[in-house]
Amino acid sequence: LWNEAGTRGLLVFAHGMGTGIAYYLPEIHHFAAQGYQVFAFAYSGYQGSTGHFYGFPQAVIDLKHALDFVDDGSRPVILMGHSMGAYAVCAVRQCTDKLLCGLILPMQRILFGRNCSPTAAAGLSRANVPALVLQGSEDVEVTPDGCALYAHRGELADAPVTFRLVQEEESSGHMTVVRKKGSQTVNEDTICQVDAFLDTILRQ
Repeated sequence: LWNEAGTRGLLVFAHGMGTGIAYYLPEIHHFAAQGYQVFAFAYSGYQGSTGHFYGFPQAVIDLKHALDFVDDGSRPVILMGHSMGAYAVCAVRQCTDKLLCGLILPMQRILFGRNCSPTAAAGLSRANVPALVLQGSEDVEVTPDGCALYAHRGELADAPVTFRLVQEEESSGHMTVVRKKGSQTVNEDTICQVDAFLDTILRQ
């Protein structure tokens, strides 16, 4: 937990597949400096955690338990995830009756099978809270268009979901929406969109 004294809300971060909390420390520190409490955790079986990792459903279950652990209902909750973590953010509403009192904020495109895309879309629709989905313009080899939640944005026309395409360099890869090539800091093109979205929502 970073910035325990933060008053803007509780941001719970779900990391991507094959990475860990350490990779996202620039983002964690950025949001802590903006006045948010930030809670991050490792999935079961990942470094720093016990147990076994059983794929995408495990990420959803672990996020649910993280919410049960850290959310006492005293402040707005913001869910943020990258890649597989973004899938967990969208799908967690399918396995819990606990209402989120804040926002759902998946970062970048979501890496998952075609059959999982409707599940993520249904989770966002059911949550009925403001959401921001960021898709990398060149993220096509790892995440084919048909598997991307961005490609299913028409199915969420009636939900309070904002979709944004982040322009990347050609063949830039799956991670650059978060971290530009050769950089150890936040991607300013991405983070400014996230900050603006949160500022707008939290003023309402």
